[in-house]
Formats: sequence, structure tokens, C-alpha cells
Amino acid sequence: MPLLRTWLRTLLGAVLMALLTNAAAEATGWRWRNTSDRDQGYLVFPVYREQARSPEVVFLGSSLTRWGVQARLLEEELSLREGRPLEVWNLGVHGGTAPQLREAGRIAFSKGAPRLLVVEARPGFWNERRTDPSVLFYWRWFAPLDETLLGLLDRPWAWTEEGLVRAVFGARALWRQGQFLLQPALAERWRKAELLDREERGSFWPRLAVLEALRRPETVDEALWARALARKEERLALLQPFASGHAWRGVLEELVERCRAAGTRLVLFLPPVSGVLQEAMPPGLREAHLAWMQEVAGPEAVVLDLDPLGRRLGPAHWFDLDHLNARGAGILSGELLPRLRGLLEEAPR
Repeated sequence: MPLLRTWLRTLLGAVLMALLTNAAAEATGWRWRNTSDRDQGYLVFPVYREQARSPEVVFLGSSLTRWGVQARLLEEELSLREGRPLEVWNLGVHGGTAPQLREAGRIAFSKGAPRLLVVEARPGFWNERRTDPSVLFYWRWFAPLDETLLGLLDRPWAWTEEGLVRAVFGARALWRQGQFLLQPALAERWRKAELLDREERGSFWPRLAVLEALRRPETVDEALWARALARKEERLALLQPFASGHAWRGVLEELVERCRAAGTRLVLFLPPVSGVLQEAMPPGLREAHLAWMQEVAGPEAVVLDLDPLGRRLGPAHWFDLDHLNARGAGILSGELLPRLRGLLEEAPR
């Protein structure tokens, strides 16, 4: 009996410590400073909460959104059009899948209701049957404990393991802060990464790099394009097998209700992928998936389909078959500009 009491006290102490450290990491914004590198993009979450004033256009999605949309360029041009400062943020993250939108949506509305919430609608982002390593990012950084415990035996153990480790994210976040104190060089690298996210509003390609790429003559990196073509089957595997509209339907429904309650216009955004990839996709998959999203989102939601642009762009505009390079990001942002202008004119202020 004394041994049992000792174990129970130890367990209770561990639970209380996890709750306290989690609360401290959440309150200080250190939760997202626990990620391993800037290319995951999660540093933009504390930057957004600290720096955003009254964001009017917020993008949510995966790395296709993060790499393709240059938020600062859009912000500057839209501000000129509106005749006043206007904030645009890109909260797309590397390895993104739709369930993370529950958390990302709360963050997007934490600074007030944006006039436009632009949500990635690509089939790969919403594929409920994905099993590639990117799925681990959801369980590692977003999944609540109850979701981790429910269905424990119905998913790969690696996902559950990541979810259980995520339950004590506070301790990991505090440990990372200790690393910063002991390693000034590491702290400086992260400070620069946060500064970049603040300056670029979360976009991967810096504004100046995009402008410089647009000024340069168009050239093709043949070796890079050859590597991209060699990975075509890997990119197509994100859609094989495919299912949407079932397990993750509630994610979209929550976003729809949040937008309706706040008076925010929901925009379903298909960032472009290359023509090579579009031609190799299963016939009808994209159209059926988009029809489901439009059905759930309702008639007030609008679709921004940029796949026609993807078919027009050539090898000089792609980092791989679905991620735009700096030049491509500039062209996509230019295509988005008049469409966002029109939507803002219709959206309530």
C-alpha cells in the first residue's frame, strides 16, 4: 500500500507538472519556439500573435501556400488600393494537413476577425488517407491528448507516440529556452528567423528575393527540374489512396461556422501545381473533392482556383512539381492581387 501511494503521488506530480509547464509555454508563446527549424513555419504563430494588429487577409494551409503567396507584396499593393494600411498574413506551414486548421483557425482569429480567411483547398491537404511523414507533424505539434488516446489502436504507433510526446510540450519548450541561454548562436539564429517571419508576414520567399527574381531573365535550372521530375511519383503518392469529406469534415464545418459568426468571408484557395502533376492526377478526383468543399462551405464561400496558372508556368517557375520558386511566387501573388481586391470590396469592413 505505501508503494502504491508513492506511485500515485509521483503520477499526480508528473501530471500537475505537465499541466503547469504546458500552461507556461502557451502563455509565453514558447510553445511554437520549440519546433526544430524555420522551414516548418511554426514560428509565425507567436510572431502573428505578437505583431499582428488588425489582419484583414489571412492565408491558412500547407507549404504550397507558404511558398506560393508573398504576403508582404500583397499587403503593400492592397494598402495602396485601399488608401490605408492593410495587413496580410501567410500562416501556411510545412507538412500541413487539414486537421491543424482547428488550431491555426483559432490563431488567425486571435487578433480579431479578418475580412477574408483564405483556406487551402488542395486535395492533398485534405486527404484523410495520407500516411507520408508529413502526417507526423500534426500529431507532433497540434493533436489534443483526447484525440491521441481515442483510436489508439486504429493508427500507426508512430503517430500515437508523437501525440503522447506532444502532451508534454511545455517541458520541451522550456528546455529549448534553456538551450537559448546556453547557446547564444542558436538564440541569434532563431531571433533572425522570427524577424524574417515578421518582415515577410510568414511567407517563405522574402519580398526582395521575389522582386529580384522577377527582374532577372527567365532561366531553367536543368538539374533542379530533373530532380523534380524524378520525384513525381512521390508527390502523387499524397493522393493515393485518397478520401475526403468524412473524418475531417468537421474541420471545415468549424471554420465555416467561425467565419459566419465573425462576418468573415471564407475563400477556398487552390494554389497551383505544375502541369506535369496535374496531368498525372487521377481523373475527376480534384473536381469531386472541390465539389464536396463547396457543398460544406455553402454559397457564401468563394473559390480561387489557380490550377490554370500552374499549367501556364514552366520549369523556370518551380522549385519542384508543386512548390513555386521565388519567381513563381511573384507571378502567383500578381494573379491573386486583383481577385483579392474584388473580394475586399465586397467584404464588410
